[in-house]
Amino acid sequence: MAEESEKSNKVELFNISGPAGCGKSVVLKRVAYDSAIDYERICLFWNSNESLDINAIFEIAEKVGERICLFLDKASIHVHDLLLLLTKFKRANLPITCFVAERTNIWNTECSALNRFLTNTFELRNLSPSEINDLIYKLDKHECLGALKDLSKEEQISAFSNRLGRQLLVMLHEATMAKSFVEIIQDEYDNIAERKAQLIYRTVCIMNQFGIPVRAGIIHRIHNIDFEAFKDAFFEPLENVLHVTGALTQDISYEARHPSIAEMVFSHALSTDDEKLHSYLSLLQSLDIGYSSDRAAFRELIKYRHLNSVFGNPLDIEKIYKMSFSVCDHDDYYYQQFAIFYMRSSIQRLSLAEKYLSLAREYGHHNNSISHTWAELELIKAGKAKGLERERLYNKASRLALESSQSASDSSYGHSTMCKIAIQRLEDALTTEDDELISDATDKAKQASKSALKSNPDNDVLLELDAKIALLLNDNERATNALEKAFSINNGNSHLASALGDIYLSKGEVEKALSVYGRVLEANHNDKIAHGKLALIYSTILADGKDDKAEYHWRKSFTDGDGNIVNHVWYSRQLYLNNKYEDFKTFINKIRGYRMPPLTRNTIRGIVSEDGKASFFTGTVVKKEASYMLLVSTGFKGFHFLHVSNCSEEEWEKYTLGSQVCYNLGFTVSGAAAVIP
Repeated sequence: MAEESEKSNKVELFNISGPAGCGKSVVLKRVAYDSAIDYERICLFWNSNESLDINAIFEIAEKVGERICLFLDKASIHVHDLLLLLTKFKRANLPITCFVAERTNIWNTECSALNRFLTNTFELRNLSPSEINDLIYKLDKHECLGALKDLSKEEQISAFSNRLGRQLLVMLHEATMAKSFVEIIQDEYDNIAERKAQLIYRTVCIMNQFGIPVRAGIIHRIHNIDFEAFKDAFFEPLENVLHVTGALTQDISYEARHPSIAEMVFSHALSTDDEKLHSYLSLLQSLDIGYSSDRAAFRELIKYRHLNSVFGNPLDIEKIYKMSFSVCDHDDYYYQQFAIFYMRSSIQRLSLAEKYLSLAREYGHHNNSISHTWAELELIKAGKAKGLERERLYNKASRLALESSQSASDSSYGHSTMCKIAIQRLEDALTTEDDELISDATDKAKQASKSALKSNPDNDVLLELDAKIALLLNDNERATNALEKAFSINNGNSHLASALGDIYLSKGEVEKALSVYGRVLEANHNDKIAHGKLALIYSTILADGKDDKAEYHWRKSFTDGDGNIVNHVWYSRQLYLNNKYEDFKTFINKIRGYRMPPLTRNTIRGIVSEDGKASFFTGTVVKKEASYMLLVSTGFKGFHFLHVSNCSEEEWEKYTLGSQVCYNLGFTVSGAAAVIP
């Protein structure tokens, strides 16, 4: 917890990330407790699926006159509220630090809109050897070793070490109970003596597998059991398998111990498709979406991604959507998910998808994601059409994708669709004999990719699409001939030059690539794309003796703060390697202040190499903390930063102050960074 004077931003957002069952929620609560007790900060823990009370939080911040810390689990449920909250605090220039937790894959798909506020992500890793020792000591102290009790210390350590690739939740159960985790959970469910208690637990698990707590009102409507009756009759048989929250506030809800456990119970207790369908429909019909918590639960339950993971038969999913109308009436999110079902499922019906998207737009004027879904629909339709109709649909999809990228809080979705459209157009052009169509489609594809990666340089979907464009062009002789012809006519088009130069480089024809980029600069000496391409060649392929040229072209490849972070980092690298350490420090201090997602900030780029192989350097550990080490190396000024995530657990444990470390050297927004391969 840094002091206020040490913080550069009034609004901070930290994400605790990792797979299911790795301990995110426990870490979040521990950080909240330590922040309040040890650091005496004002801490608020939002322990509800209800909408955030933004006005109450804002009023507290105004009254106390100091930074408040907000802690919130399951960030994906609260994305919209968090965006409103953080925006409001930023506009008011009030300090707030938010700590959230979410599964890594869920954050990447559902929380990317929050990346513009994200200060840093803390990834929970596997247990280190010393942490395993500490854990065994604690289990022994509290007499919780279970099946490990009679084993030797080495065997106890081995029981955990052999499960290091597993979630902590699973590891603890399996190591101490000598059974597979699935067997443990199944036995636990089967041994609940009261059948009514089993049914209640099963209902809770249907929702909890998606991280949704179950309000007492839902249990009352399905099982005719109110909270008082639950306490009297079922608290004991469900003790330790079901948690009750909100009893003090009368907003009572039931939860399984973890979504992973709920998923196992659901699969075991409802073994046939008919049982699953009947239980799912009963649960949906019991919801009252007039309550915000029920509304949030309903939306999670009808999400196509969730339904597709639970039901193998698309006709069952269709039944669920048709019945759900009686629960929600005209709801934009419902219509959108129904449309996605008809777009993505094996019983694809695009006319119905269009019908439901029209209804979604009619009832959801402020739902910007509808434009993206509709763009994807038009792209699917274009893939099935021919001639002028195909082109018309491409144009409509492009317009909608552009609208999505400009209006949505996360532009990567719209950009990815624009790249897909450009790729399909390029694929179409490559089947023709028309050089003009091929060069035009290539130009558009390179433009779409460059625009997308400029704002999202490390987005895995966009990087994959960029690689697909390169593969299409590199493997096609007709594309090479068309681009050479087009470039001879217009040698000032840097997108065509970029595509043609990449083809030459893929064939090892470096001089041809240099000539192409040189001709672009003759036409426009400030072209940033051409400068960047030349800089990369002089920094990698022709690095020997070309240091000054590399530095010059990297500096000309961007303007300060233009969002081209990758080129900024490569320029800082070249300053460092050219022994201009003071210039390097000044530049790094400047770009550190730029706002960007943690992945972009922390990605290591430009690994120093020789003859195409990463070079190794030796450094001495001068500082070691829980998550990083600082190294000094002869011949270099300053420190080389080694984060724990860039080193195996075994290697990390070996190093202490004064240890010699062999590593590769790369660069981030924050400076020189070590990697132990």
